[in-house]
Amino acid sequence: MPASDDHPLPTTSMGKFLEGARSPLAGLAFMNRHPALWRYAALPILINLIITTIVLICGVLLFVWVIDDRPFEMGDTWVWLLLEILLDVVAVVVLLGMVFALWLTLGALLSDYFLEKLVRQVELRLGLSPDEMRDVSLLHSAIDTLKSLTLLISINVALLVLHVVPVIGSIVGVAASFYWISLIFGYELFAYPLTLRGKRRAEIKAFTKAHRPYMLGLGASTIGLGLIPIVGAITLTTAATGATLLHRRLSDTQT
Repeated sequence: MPASDDHPLPTTSMGKFLEGARSPLAGLAFMNRHPALWRYAALPILINLIITTIVLICGVLLFVWVIDDRPFEMGDTWVWLLLEILLDVVAVVVLLGMVFALWLTLGALLSDYFLEKLVRQVELRLGLSPDEMRDVSLLHSAIDTLKSLTLLISINVALLVLHVVPVIGSIVGVAASFYWISLIFGYELFAYPLTLRGKRRAEIKAFTKAHRPYMLGLGASTIGLGLIPIVGAITLTTAATGATLLHRRLSDTQT
């Protein structure tokens, strides 16, 4: 059985990016057509709601501490004022990166098992035989997730040096960080249907590299929607479903 979208896949890079970006919405539509799938999405949604609430509270408290309780006093000249603004901007950017990394880490580790169950049910509805599926090793899944998270943290730490350059450095740093986070997030979402077929990290990387614009669009839209309260907790489940649908369509074009 083919995936639900019957329009042809795009041929341009921008078209592929937009097709990946709409995947969470395609996943939502598919889940609404198969209401029983929401039973498998309930726990990941609840987990992400709790995690988001905790992370937001911690983020606000850290923000207040950094901005209002700076551990040193600045001077009164305009030079000191500019330096103060620059330091505050850098602190806020770093803080947002830390908060996002914490949210992503906890969400991925605690929801991973349940999202794999959801993807399995989606694949069954798309016609994949149970005999074609492989049991996902919890240990291998956790190791692969931790590798991605380590890469995410390493990249963001390396990009911190850009924030030393006033204004432009922070803009470039944030844009570069968002690009890499989107790629990593897209990779993790595509990994669900691929892992279910017994693929390991090297094979998953080869597939996602061949479909990078889709992966980038999928990751970017999932992150953007994920920053919206409540909507973000639901988005992770619909994005996993959408990634499964898109993977099926991309695989069908190669056979």
